[in-house]
Amino acid sequence: DPANPDWQRAFARAREGGGHVEYYRPGRRGAALTAYTEAMTVYDRLAAADPVNTEWQVGWVRAAASAAECLAWEEQYPAARTLLNELIPRARLLHETDPTNGRRLTEYQRAQLSLLSVEQ
Repeated sequence: DPANPDWQRAFARAREGGGHVEYYRPGRRGAALTAYTEAMTVYDRLAAADPVNTEWQVGWVRAAASAAECLAWEEQYPAARTLLNELIPRARLLHETDPTNGRRLTEYQRAQLSLLSVEQ
């Protein structure tokens, strides 16, 4: 149901999970990237409809970090850098709005470390 945010969130999480499975299967990183990108699209749509709900942004950050790692693994460094440069400010803002939230800090640090790995 495209009008149901809970259903959309569940779909996005399922796409992320599917991406994780594909990521570790030989020759399936393209499928993983597609799954992560689909999850990002859903989270963007949810955030646009309900900008106050930061969980949609957290979902986007998590899926985007996975997509960036996938791009880096495939040595698509410029694409990974572009995505990380969009991701890091979002992750930083989420962390700054709730600095005691360890999950948000972890996602922010994950993005920063990923950027370091593709800047070489």
